[in-house]
Amino acid sequence: MNGYLHTILPEDHVSLDAFGIRADVPGIFLLSRFDTAPRKPVCPNPGEYIFKYNIYSFNFPLLGVRVRINYTGNYETTQAMLEM
Repeated sequence: MNGYLHTILPEDHVSLDAFGIRADVPGIFLLSRFDTAPRKPVCPNPGEYIFKYNIYSFNFPLLGVRVRINYTGNYETTQAMLEM
């Protein structure tokens, strides 16, 4: 299976860091097991971006979520909003 794998027990939860913004290097970086070295931003310039994620689970329907990111070029003012 490509991607991350987490076991989530009933009545439990898991947090996921899907992307990162660094203070010392411009851009939005994906956090993936397929990262390259040195890591390169997938969105190097300020702008609005939408990241789409599918969450798969046994015995549950597919869950699709979107993260709308208004990347300003500054990690302190960049905003992200989760959309279902």
